[in-house]
Amino acid sequence: MPLDQLFMPLTALMLLTAALWGTTTLGGMVGPPPRKPVARSNVLQPAQQPTVVNCVITEVSALKGELTAKIDGNEKTFKFSPSVQVTKDKRQVEVSSLAKGDFAVLHLVEGGSNVVTRIEAVSSL
Repeated sequence: MPLDQLFMPLTALMLLTAALWGTTTLGGMVGPPPRKPVARSNVLQPAQQPTVVNCVITEVSALKGELTAKIDGNEKTFKFSPSVQVTKDKRQVEVSSLAKGDFAVLHLVEGGSNVVTRIEAVSSL
């Protein structure tokens, strides 16, 4: 039996092993280059300001679509659409049923925004 026929199965075994492990018998790497690290600035960060605000209602103008509320002693004006979801004492109501002095939780579009998407109110006692 010729010598080269003896080494053919051994060569095939070495190539198969190299393909499975990703290296060649010559020491070079086979396959794609290593992955590059992703910069931290590309990763989305959560909103820095809350999207839910606890407040006391001081004025409601359904026609203008504005609501003024006192938050930590400061008054701030918020805007809302006529189709805003409003619950008062766990019942679905219209914006016009909100009254001065009601405690409310305002759900904002995003942190730091003044646009309200939902209002949850509790009657003042």
